[in-house]
Amino acid sequence: VATPSALQGHPQLEARGFFKELDHPELGVAVQYPGAFIKSGDGGDIAGLYRRPPLIGEHNADIFQGELGLSGAELDSLKRSGVI
Repeated sequence: VATPSALQGHPQLEARGFFKELDHPELGVAVQYPGAFIKSGDGGDIAGLYRRPPLIGEHNADIFQGELGLSGAELDSLKRSGVI
């Protein structure tokens, strides 16, 4: 099993365009992420990478309010108390 560092720069993965660069909003630079693990017969991505992974806590409001039904005040209280 290859380590992630061994995969970067691997000739086969480079040749198939496996790694994709996406901007990282906190770092202010483009970061290489693994791309599609499978390609179609014409070389197109079947399962592609279209956006970066979420930042820590980036979707807290979506989950706590949208999915769990907490109010804005309850969410603020959790933030102030250090729970999230």
